[in-house]
Amino acid sequence: MQTAFTLDSLRSSHPIEVPVKDALDVDQIFDHISYLKGSSVIRMLAAHLGQETFLKGVSNYLKAHAYGNATTNDLWSALSQASGQDVNALMDPWIRKIGFPVLTVGEEPGQIGVRQSRYLSTGDVKPEEDATTWWVPLGLEGRVGTKGVAPIAFTKKEDIVREIDDSFYKINKDNAGFYRINYPPARLATLGTQRDRLSISDKIGE
Repeated sequence: MQTAFTLDSLRSSHPIEVPVKDALDVDQIFDHISYLKGSSVIRMLAAHLGQETFLKGVSNYLKAHAYGNATTNDLWSALSQASGQDVNALMDPWIRKIGFPVLTVGEEPGQIGVRQSRYLSTGDVKPEEDATTWWVPLGLEGRVGTKGVAPIAFTKKEDIVREIDDSFYKINKDNAGFYRINYPPARLATLGTQRDRLSISDKIGE
């Protein structure tokens, strides 16, 4: 994931899915973006759907297309049928667009404002480079009245999430989502004192 982040934060990146016009294209296209970003976004989807549902969908996909050819949409269709969700709509920006989002968080008592924008390592993203709105599974810990992770789908450029526990909250539980988070400095400092509440993956991701 970290290698995929580094590569996909460059303007010279490419989408996971790229048309292949002839056999010579294959060596150029199947690189770290295809495999490392590809596996990272599949992991994100699996975490969102749940392992049992995800494996059921993959099993149905493999059985339906055994000894034959298949497309990306065939996999999404099998996962959609298993989960009852429109997986194609969720995943389309992740595989057909360049880059990934950073979520910038602003805090007010009992709520947070979240804004997504494309992440570039140079930090100078232009408006025309920030046209994609990704489906982002927030994987939020620390929502009042919810034990464990609140499965919130963030599908806007900017929105407000209410009923936040001001003493502790964490976005992207277990670092399952392929995105960065820009917390307010004070929140990062607070999370640094709450390491006992963070998994190893959480610590690596932050």
